[in-house]
Amino acid sequence: LLLFFFLAVDRVGNRKNRARTVDLGKSIAVYALLLVPYFGLNHQLSGSFFPLTFQAKVGAENFPAAILHGDWETVRQLTLVSGPRYFVEFVHHLYLTNPLLPAGLFLGVGFWLARRRTDPRYASLFPVLAVLLYAVGIGVISPFKGPGFQTGRYIANQTALAVVFAVLGYYWLFEALRRWRRKLAVSILCAVALIGGINGVVSQVSMVRIEAESVASINGIQVRTGKWLNEHTPPSAVIATHDIGAIAYFGERVVADLGGLVAPDLVALRRQDPATALGEYLALIRPTHYALAPEVFGDLHRAHRPVASFSVQNNVASLYDFRPRIVTALGVVMLGMEIEP
Repeated sequence: LLLFFFLAVDRVGNRKNRARTVDLGKSIAVYALLLVPYFGLNHQLSGSFFPLTFQAKVGAENFPAAILHGDWETVRQLTLVSGPRYFVEFVHHLYLTNPLLPAGLFLGVGFWLARRRTDPRYASLFPVLAVLLYAVGIGVISPFKGPGFQTGRYIANQTALAVVFAVLGYYWLFEALRRWRRKLAVSILCAVALIGGINGVVSQVSMVRIEAESVASINGIQVRTGKWLNEHTPPSAVIATHDIGAIAYFGERVVADLGGLVAPDLVALRRQDPATALGEYLALIRPTHYALAPEVFGDLHRAHRPVASFSVQNNVASLYDFRPRIVTALGVVMLGMEIEP
């Protein structure tokens, strides 16, 4: 939706593209043909034009709902606060990934806009709009947890585009300086390559470690829980759980999703009364077993007798979000690891 909006703005606002307005109309028609069944399926499953996961994670205070209900205070908060803040957090996420990325990104955007005046190959504003405003759009429409949540997986597409612009930015900087002082240009390019290379190696080594520890955490808790349920519960069992991945897959039992990602009844009850939704949902589905984290569902855990328990010493995936603590010296990344809720 956002990318098509950026494309439409570029086509309408760019004088050189105005002659292609007919093509834009055709694109809108094709896009509508794709979206109508998409919106229809979502509405049938969740009572909303957007996916059930959107309703479960973002909740009722989202931009489309605010517009439909005339909640202009929420609209103001999302557009003037949440959107810009999401972009700032995205730039911070880039810095945590590699301190050279934000500077390279803005260099690339600046050079693109400068070349746009003289080179028709850069006439389109679509890449610039996408790399700068996609995070803002996400912050307005679906501001879930922030760009840095779980190593930035919700903003990975824009991160990739930012890397492309950063590479272009440093390359164009080298090209501009080379005409003036070649030795200085070569020195800057070597410094960027060296610092960027060191940062890349340090970050990737840490990500390999994070990935390995995350897999070990999930194997040690969710996978073991699912296998236990498969071996110790009857095929007719209904498992109420917050994990619909490994526990559901390895358990091979009917699961009731306490998170609401695949539970339209729970999402509907949350719209009516969030305080009583979970209790009413449990009364509706009547689970035979629970598989949950005591730290998250303490009341449910205390109200039932545990029959099995699994834990790992260094849990970085099953309950916590793993974040690197970044320190830099002259732009070189140094990582100290910490776990935050």
